[in-house]
Amino acid sequence: DALLPVGCELLVLVLLMTFAFRSQFLPGPPKVHSSTPSCWMRWLAWGLPVSACAAVLVIPFALLGRDMFHGLLGALQDRQVYEEIFIALGFGLASGLPATVAAALLLRFAVRSKASGSSIAGSVATASCLVCSLPGMIGSLAISLVLLWLFQEPILNDVYDTSFPAILALFLFLLPRALLLLLLFEAVTPQQGVHTARLLQSTPDQARRLSAGELLWQLRYRRHFLVAGIVTIWGYLELTPVSILAPPGVTSAPVRLYNLMHYGRSMVLSAMLLLAMLVPLAVFLLAALLRRPVFRVAGRALLR
Repeated sequence: DALLPVGCELLVLVLLMTFAFRSQFLPGPPKVHSSTPSCWMRWLAWGLPVSACAAVLVIPFALLGRDMFHGLLGALQDRQVYEEIFIALGFGLASGLPATVAAALLLRFAVRSKASGSSIAGSVATASCLVCSLPGMIGSLAISLVLLWLFQEPILNDVYDTSFPAILALFLFLLPRALLLLLLFEAVTPQQGVHTARLLQSTPDQARRLSAGELLWQLRYRRHFLVAGIVTIWGYLELTPVSILAPPGVTSAPVRLYNLMHYGRSMVLSAMLLLAMLVPLAVFLLAALLRRPVFRVAGRALLR
């Protein structure tokens, strides 16, 4: 049943990717001097994300806030809630972090290939990014169904009852999204400052090398850390691959919450939803707080 919609998706995607691949050989538009954005443009740039956050977070929280806090005690006493949240975190980390690393490597390969001046190398790099992104663009349901069929084949059947198929489906789904986020952040990264920080890292003074590492983090790798957090939480919340491909007895929090929501709203369910949303954010904030002391200790150990 999924062959027809997947075929239509692939047809559109192949056409778009062919255009994207060929567009790198077209002459770019003439450069114009950038001007300071007007006041209404700045308001629009801030208003759109704020409005989106309000629609997704503030309004639902206002509607469910009272029920959430009334049922919080019951949710905190349910051990199964913690197990399912940690299962979802495991799936998110196991797919989101590798997807971010793979996207960063693909982007680095593409940048270095284009910087080499070889048109063949640049074409190969662009084609590699497009081909690797193609499976994730057909949607999590189509990916899950294809992998469900593949892992039922005799050659792959040994890992069918493990978490690997679900993690692979999440990885393929998240890879193009991680690549897009890295491309967006790369466009606003000050490359001259990054180059200066790399030069400063080659100095013999240990204190300056540590300062250069911190500067490099602020200019470049902080954005990679943010992308990894976004993609990991994205994988944490994605329920289709886990519901289809996870082994029996392994249920993540989003899957269970989605099933319980079919029976209506309750105080305990609202509190479980609150916990499921707060835990990944808390883990991300904890990693951000521990980043500086951990990197400082590791940097000093490496520089000895």
